[in-house]
Amino acid sequence: MPYCVNCGAQIAEGVRFCSSCGNPVAQAATGSTPVPPPTAQVPPAGQTPYAPLPTSEAAAGIGQAKMLVLAAGGIYVLATVLALTLGNMLAILTALIAVGVIFGLGYMPLSKGQIQEARNGITIAAGLALAYLLINLFTGEFLAGVINSLAAVALGLARNQIK
Repeated sequence: MPYCVNCGAQIAEGVRFCSSCGNPVAQAATGSTPVPPPTAQVPPAGQTPYAPLPTSEAAAGIGQAKMLVLAAGGIYVLATVLALTLGNMLAILTALIAVGVIFGLGYMPLSKGQIQEARNGITIAAGLALAYLLINLFTGEFLAGVINSLAAVALGLARNQIK
């Protein structure tokens, strides 16, 4: 009985196509030795068909990054409370924007495992903190500048923890 040259399945006499893979019988081998089915394609050396699981070192870095991002968010929550007591509406608004950027662009993607998006978001949040720092220095609000510099340092450290 012949075997299909494409998949190695036995082909019944008188059929025009392989019942297993649909290959035309005209291309089928007529010998009695079965042709082994094709093997699964193996990716080239050094490549994997899936994303590698994070190592314990990378997972620890992500955990530390989450804590630093939360610390930066906490700094801005404290800055919001301080601005409320002083009645500075601009400081309240900038601190709330910073908390939203940190949480939405940094912490949430990090929690979902979206590492590159988290790195980008944390970079944006750190840049925002540095911009607020410069504004504070030019307006003479040194306490707010210190708060923004602490948040920027925490965000910079968080970004460096993500591998």
